[in-house]
Amino acid sequence: MNNITTPQEAVDFFAKHLRTQGTLARDANGHCRYRMPTGEACGIGGMILDEHYSEELENNASEDKSVVEALCLSGVEYTRICIAAQSRLFFAELQYLHDNCPLSRYTKQLGLPEQFETRLQQFCGEYGLQYPDP
Repeated sequence: MNNITTPQEAVDFFAKHLRTQGTLARDANGHCRYRMPTGEACGIGGMILDEHYSEELENNASEDKSVVEALCLSGVEYTRICIAAQSRLFFAELQYLHDNCPLSRYTKQLGLPEQFETRLQQFCGEYGLQYPDP
């Protein structure tokens, strides 16, 4: 069970997960997914435990009831984090950060693009969070 209760913990998990994985969770058509059949997960999808993930979550935004429920069952205190961040779109903005990084330089061999780190720094600044150093 995850224990993600604050915006900082959510950002720390998100960044560590994607940096460790080293690649996006996108299918052959470039569509973002919470989980790939090969095991990769997006930053939000990585917070969802295997027993609470289902294919039905795909194509739903992070604020969709089914995704929120999967996150909560996985130990992510979704509502508490959104209240602390003073934004009901906190997770949607994190998801946007992942989903809108350019594909051109995003491979396991090259790692995460600089633009990801730049956007993450900006996100942290906007929310008054500490940027988790790589």
